[in-house]
Amino acid sequence: MIQIFLKWLGLACFLFLFLLSVSGIILINADSLDLNKKVIEGKFIPDKYYQIAETHRSIQSLASITLGNKVLIYVGTDHGLYRSINSGKSWIQLKQGLFSQDIRALAIDPKNSQLMYAGTPKGIFKSEDQGESWNKWFDKAHGLTNVFINDLLIDPNKTKVIYAATQSGLFVSSEREDLWRPVKDKVLKNKNIQTIQFSAAKPSQLIISTKNSVYRNSVDGDIVEKKWTDIPKEISSIITLKTDPEFIFIGTGKGFYKSFNGGLNWIKDKNKYLKNITTLAIDKQDNASIFLGSDKGLFYTENSGDIWRDITPNKYNLTSEEFEKHLNSMSQREFQRYKLGIGPIKKILTTPISSSINSLLLIASETDLFISKNNGTLWDIIDLGSATHALEQDHFKMKLSKLIIEIHTGRFFGAYFYWLVNISSIAMIGLAFYGLIKLFPTSK
Repeated sequence: MIQIFLKWLGLACFLFLFLLSVSGIILINADSLDLNKKVIEGKFIPDKYYQIAETHRSIQSLASITLGNKVLIYVGTDHGLYRSINSGKSWIQLKQGLFSQDIRALAIDPKNSQLMYAGTPKGIFKSEDQGESWNKWFDKAHGLTNVFINDLLIDPNKTKVIYAATQSGLFVSSEREDLWRPVKDKVLKNKNIQTIQFSAAKPSQLIISTKNSVYRNSVDGDIVEKKWTDIPKEISSIITLKTDPEFIFIGTGKGFYKSFNGGLNWIKDKNKYLKNITTLAIDKQDNASIFLGSDKGLFYTENSGDIWRDITPNKYNLTSEEFEKHLNSMSQREFQRYKLGIGPIKKILTTPISSSINSLLLIASETDLFISKNNGTLWDIIDLGSATHALEQDHFKMKLSKLIIEIHTGRFFGAYFYWLVNISSIAMIGLAFYGLIKLFPTSK
């Protein structure tokens, strides 16, 4: 009986070592074998790499880039990063190397869609393959004195310059040298920077905001000044337009404020629903059109705020099939939440229109993502938490090098592989003791 047990242990040990050794040798010679240039079709890959089936999560960041006739959309949540390559029809979760799943900010290089950054409470992650893998991680060892990232910004004219808003100041990395240094200005030192953006009217100027104040650097970039002190605190979002004089729109906890002279004077919008504003966005097709998210829902204006229209997703403007699916997947508590409303709109994203594809409007509430192809007339709902979306078979692809890594680390086989590791470990221990017994036989 013992002999049979040892044989099976030896076989398990052999299989484990054989698989580990072969995959390791292949990875060592990956460059000479051109593994990065070879792609495995989806029919050979388990569906688990292309499906989502998890609990609700809070949506914290949105990003997109248009490539020819398709739009790549990224959604960062408090527990994972998701990507769609077909305008939101299907989604996959991106995990490779992204060991912090709390995605607070996303930035895509406008001149190189392969290159993108993700900001988390543990630092900044960098991907060079549209989020498939995250091969670099920047923390305190790279110059970030505070690794909790609130926002990221890539200079559209100098894409090697990246800014990071942290809880203790503003940092910048240039020439993609993977080193970060604080912006040398005493005004911003140790400030909890919430958002950073370039002025649309003056592209060389940064607009930097905390929860209570707005700062702006001078034309030459040397001096940072506190601006617009006569607007309320609790600033959530800022929009500037490429006009002369500059049009500025600011969302606050007290309401919506607008200036048509570069911030010299401010007008508060009198719409009673425009309070506790959470986010603002410009319609990419028309700079006079603005989307506004608040605790009351989503609103839209085509004339810089003179008239507002409520376009919040509801049971009347959600596509019936998707809405029914969503209702059926809800718990009783979630259903009651839906009867009362979708909750505050946290994020808004508009994608530019092109000759081959229509623009998209995306909004995120606390746990749900909504997409519209007609500026909010009709909505589709995508619940990243409870829905399972598999890509079409044609889109199932993986680089051979990544597949070998998945096999080598055991992720490809899931729990079965780790059982094999445990059995093999026991086998090694058992064989070692068996060898000792044979070396030192007990005398009769």
